[in-house]
Amino acid sequence: MSDIVKALEKEAVVILDGGLATELQAYEEELNHPLWTARLVERAPEAIKAAHQAFFEAGANIATTATYQASVEGFVKAGHKNIEARTLMRKAVFLAKQARTASGGDQEKSLAGSIGPYGAFLADGSEYRGDYELSDLELYAFHAERFALLVEAGVDLIFFETIPNFVEVKTLLKLLEKFPDQKACLTVSLKDPYHMSDGTALEDLQTLLDWHPQIIAYGVNCCPAAWVSPALDTMRPSALKPFIVYPNLGGTYNPEIKQFEGQEEASISDWVTDWYDKGARFIGGCCGTTAQDIREVRQSLDAYIKNKA
Repeated sequence: MSDIVKALEKEAVVILDGGLATELQAYEEELNHPLWTARLVERAPEAIKAAHQAFFEAGANIATTATYQASVEGFVKAGHKNIEARTLMRKAVFLAKQARTASGGDQEKSLAGSIGPYGAFLADGSEYRGDYELSDLELYAFHAERFALLVEAGVDLIFFETIPNFVEVKTLLKLLEKFPDQKACLTVSLKDPYHMSDGTALEDLQTLLDWHPQIIAYGVNCCPAAWVSPALDTMRPSALKPFIVYPNLGGTYNPEIKQFEGQEEASISDWVTDWYDKGARFIGGCCGTTAQDIREVRQSLDAYIKNKA
């Protein structure tokens, strides 16, 4: 049993981190690049470490590695040799480990290896559309090496994030089964509150994930916060596992600048108790959310759960 599963049993809710890229903006680092935050694993490792540490010190139970948009193929395409690319994938995990050691607080702390969809590698916003047409074998080949590197580097669990395509979901599950001791969470991007980005109904996704022994939670991420509750209402009646949710602050993603435009000036802490009541037990934020947002999520949920006890 992984430490994060023990934390779930101990703490009733696991607090995720927020938008790593958003937190890194405070360090004035340039992220408009196909590698996105992974670019800074080499260029500004102390900034990556500091961002992870800020989330831990805000009360997060999980640091999510700066590998969402990273792959050996992506690093090589950016000019690195293959051996350098593999080293940088491992270094992303090492930086999160350093942040865990340096951070304070008495909450359980774990590391999630971030694996974004093939669309994130394309860096054209297709992780919100799911309209790329690769076979399951091609998708498997793309994800296999980076998955193995993250596991080898010692992450506590895997986060399959922002997956827009049902074929890709099934491929990732096949890959997960090659590492039978590894636990994972899987979240999808949404077309609307009831469908994945490629149009797959959330009930169909749920049927697949509820019965997979290595998936400990599933849900949605990087969608508008207002979509989370109806998505949970759709899946809740037959759910066999806890949900994981970490939305963004709305707006429209602009792949040219690698940022959301028109995001709301709001706090996701206003929503989190409703998500908890609907079965979410892994709760955090995505693009647009900072360490301060995660601190407010922690405070809101801790107070709410204490009052319910």
